[in-house]
Amino acid sequence: PTSVPRPGEARARAALARYAADHRVLEQAAEIRSQRLHAPFLDNQVVRACRLLPEALRVQPGARADVL
Repeated sequence: PTSVPRPGEARARAALARYAADHRVLEQAAEIRSQRLHAPFLDNQVVRACRLLPEALRVQPGARADVL
């Protein structure tokens, strides 16, 4: 069966893509000065693992991120 996209899923993916693009620009600017910029939560494996979590664990307004 084909999964039905959840409300806001496309918007969340677009926001993540924009944030990652902005981070790449900052990373390039830092490298010019021989500095390294780290964003471990943008790591592909971390993002994939988070997206595999059940919605009940990911969508809890006001809840702490105990999963991480």
